[in-house]
Amino acid sequence: MTLAQARDIALILLAIEVIVISLVPLVATFFAVKGLRTLRAKFLIFSRRLRLVLNQITGKTERVSKALAQPILALETRKARWNGMARAARRMAQKR
Repeated sequence: MTLAQARDIALILLAIEVIVISLVPLVATFFAVKGLRTLRAKFLIFSRRLRLVLNQITGKTERVSKALAQPILALETRKARWNGMARAARRMAQKR
């Protein structure tokens, strides 16, 4: 075996090693992408369901908060109206 032949065999072996070593990250990347696609599809289904539930919760929360706040706001409005009328009556009494 001559030096040229040994060089050629070494280059071929080196090329085979590079290809084999490169296959490991390539295969890992392939399965990672495949897994992420599956996960993304499942996540989209889950996120749609979650969005629907959150919209329902938001609607119910708004209705309950309005129902609870309405009597309090009505009382505060009446109180402010009576205070305003009393203030106006006091001013009118002072001007006379």
